[in-house]
Amino acid sequence: MLLTKEGLHALSSRRNDITRTMKTLALADIKPITKSKRKGISGGAEDLGNFAEGDCLKVNAMAKGEETTWIMCCDTDAEKVAWLDVLMFVKGKYTSFS
Repeated sequence: MLLTKEGLHALSSRRNDITRTMKTLALADIKPITKSKRKGISGGAEDLGNFAEGDCLKVNAMAKGEETTWIMCCDTDAEKVAWLDVLMFVKGKYTSFS
């Protein structure tokens, strides 16, 4: 995965000369991200928890009237938290604090 100011990109492999972008999720399409003391992070990004596959998060988007969900699993909880933090930062807003 690669995050740029344009969006979230799913790559065919780690970055090298033959890496290709397989899919892109535009930042503008990611739903607003909400952070509250009670519910944690929700909306455009959600912490799904820790599983055998890894520490997972979900990215929710709406484009052309169609919902899109990407599930990302990281090797560590710290990596997952870093992804959530940077998604919130790059998206550019929290829609509410409770």
